[in-house]
Amino acid sequence: MKALIFSLMPGLCLAGISSEVENLDTEGDSNESGFADLTFGRLFTGLQRFDLDFDSLHARDVSAWHSGAAYRQVREGWNIEVSLGYTDISIDYSDPVGGTNPIRREDGAWSGSLTFGKDFSEDISGTIGFSTYDGYNDYASVWISAYYDQFVGLPDPVNYREADPHGDAFSAGLVWDYDPGVARLSFSASYGNDEVVPAWSLVPNPNNFFIPEATPTRSSFDTYAGSITWAKALNPRLRTQVTFRFLDVTELDPRYQLQNDWTWAVTDQLTLRAQLGGAIQDPDFEALYGGLSLSYEFNENWSVGLSARIYDDTGEIVPEGFNTAAPAVTSKELGASIAWRNLNTTVRLSAGIYDVDYDALPADNQFFGNLYRDREFTLGRLAISHQF
Repeated sequence: MKALIFSLMPGLCLAGISSEVENLDTEGDSNESGFADLTFGRLFTGLQRFDLDFDSLHARDVSAWHSGAAYRQVREGWNIEVSLGYTDISIDYSDPVGGTNPIRREDGAWSGSLTFGKDFSEDISGTIGFSTYDGYNDYASVWISAYYDQFVGLPDPVNYREADPHGDAFSAGLVWDYDPGVARLSFSASYGNDEVVPAWSLVPNPNNFFIPEATPTRSSFDTYAGSITWAKALNPRLRTQVTFRFLDVTELDPRYQLQNDWTWAVTDQLTLRAQLGGAIQDPDFEALYGGLSLSYEFNENWSVGLSARIYDDTGEIVPEGFNTAAPAVTSKELGASIAWRNLNTTVRLSAGIYDVDYDALPADNQFFGNLYRDREFTLGRLAISHQF
């Protein structure tokens, strides 16, 4: 796991100077300290929160680790949130067809975001944000890149280049609390551009018969997305939320998703949450998913939780020319958590099992058989939040 290391270096002290110079230096230090206090006092004020997250996903031949930090500040009708994260991925790559060699490969991705929010009135607020990433942020991309680096890249063809996945996105949102404390309507829209790992093929080179030419599929894609969310407290113990999402990616038909969430405070200590959703996309993509979670508060400091989730779809749709589509999949997740909190700090530790079952791959896609094979992952998460 790569990490950032920050160090502080103390200033040097010089001996043998006169008392007059010492007095001047003392005055200078005092003024500089006062200026720094004034600057930082203005910059870091209001309600502030700092979050740290550490996540792990591990199977026998795949592992992913993510570390993230976020800072949020709210003051005078404004809020700002900045985050930074790093994902580290390791795979034991292998090809069941035998056209490439098994290797151990590690890659990763940096990610960051910046979001500004503004309260326009007591019941209307808005946000605008920017996010970016650079590198491989999922293990499937690492696996596909490892395949093409060998199968197409090793013959040293003309035009071949190693993948360089990265992306940027802009988003905006509006929240209307039309019945404050009871009902809310939210709107969001975003645009993103992603450079993905392309699929490659070898074709004859008209200029040199002995050196083939590599031809990639499209690697740059634009994504337009939007959502509408309606949330309402039906009574003091029951709350519902309905979300409709729209997703439009270059060269693909739009995807539509509908999701319903419920929160029921069974007692003052026991809370039940439920989720049910689905998505469709032409020509033949369908997905259904649902989940339940139960949390219990022993006292004002300690709570525990249990969760279960299931997901099923008919198989990934990719742009024309790609041969990396995932087949139909069913996944199940079981998890448990324990949390401690006081007035300002919350620490939550979670663990679980994530089971993934794929349908058989078509005959023309067997070289990705070890990528899309059934796996059972172990999940772990440590989240720390401090408010001041």
